[in-house]
Amino acid sequence: MGHTICEKRECTGCSVCVSSCPKKAIKIDLDECGFYRPKIEDNLCVNCNVCNRVCPVNNPPEVYGPTKAFAFQNTEEVRFNSTSGGFFHAIACRIIDDGGVVCGAAFEDDMVLRHIIVAKKEELAPLQRSKYVESSLDGIYTRIRDYLRNGRKVLFAGVGCQAAALRNYIGEDKNLIIIDLVCYGVPSSGLFRDWITYIEKKYAKVVDVRFRDKSYGYYTPNIKVLFENGKYIENCRDSNIYAKLFFRNLSVRESCFSCHFKTVDRSSDITLGDLWQTDGLETIKDDDKGTTCLFSHTEKGKELCQELGAVEIDKEMLLAKDAQKMVSCISTAAGTGKFWELYKERGFEVIINTYEKDNFLRKVKYLIKSLLNRTGLSRWMYRKLKMKKIRDNR
Repeated sequence: MGHTICEKRECTGCSVCVSSCPKKAIKIDLDECGFYRPKIEDNLCVNCNVCNRVCPVNNPPEVYGPTKAFAFQNTEEVRFNSTSGGFFHAIACRIIDDGGVVCGAAFEDDMVLRHIIVAKKEELAPLQRSKYVESSLDGIYTRIRDYLRNGRKVLFAGVGCQAAALRNYIGEDKNLIIIDLVCYGVPSSGLFRDWITYIEKKYAKVVDVRFRDKSYGYYTPNIKVLFENGKYIENCRDSNIYAKLFFRNLSVRESCFSCHFKTVDRSSDITLGDLWQTDGLETIKDDDKGTTCLFSHTEKGKELCQELGAVEIDKEMLLAKDAQKMVSCISTAAGTGKFWELYKERGFEVIINTYEKDNFLRKVKYLIKSLLNRTGLSRWMYRKLKMKKIRDNR
């Protein structure tokens, strides 16, 4: 039996084992369900156990409790192109002004999501928005280490498991700032690729996917797929099926159902998420354009939040409202096994016709949603629904 890094069901696909192996005996590739999975070449492995020690599942890094909580809103233009309130853009600009670099996930020309490193403000836009897909970090840890060794500041943004992996790999460094995100779960990169291929066969080459497009406001869920010819689709079966599978917990990585990193205490400097309730915050506007909530975990993180003008809010109040998102793992969906067997045996097009039938009622539903969006009624309706859901979950 070959060397094992961690149990397969707990592997997060963070890839830190690949960067850590002194013999380059570990490769990362997509498994049969389309998730990143390390593979050890036993003929090269010398059982040094470096991969086991750096794995954040096996060896969780030190964590820190939230020191302060903040709310943040950037300019309207920045917020429109951001997932929530645009804090990432603000801190990224600060790091670049200080001569540093920024690492985050972006779709590249082949529509594969990868963590990349940028050093110019005009290169930040692709990193700002949510991407409901697993990102590749192959090679990124060593590049970050090299920047730090050369005295450059580095800002890293990723989900909790990726942040923990980087902390294990680098340790503490005054020039490293780690942001982790309040994460729902990580869907399959292979499934995403198959969805893109399906769409391109029907329409045109895809150049971007905006999972939380704000064309109809912050509260209104909208997924927009943009094409090379300047056209786009939204509010239809083809643009929605991938996200629907995600939010039904069908396409999510197995480790997300028992995530080790869903805790209030984190190994990052700052945790970033959405702030939906802004009542009582005098300097924060409820303008349907997005607000970021922040938890600082280190002194370095707290100072950055304060320097960038984030508004301090009551930590205990925010924990009471949003801690559930930080600590609760998603539930395993009924029929997950059947879903993956169907995908592996018959492919994505059978999945879409099984889980999102293109019938008359569905077409009417999307037509009504489009009309609500265009008339502005969706802004009011979705805000009411969101507030009701928050109250019911208290």
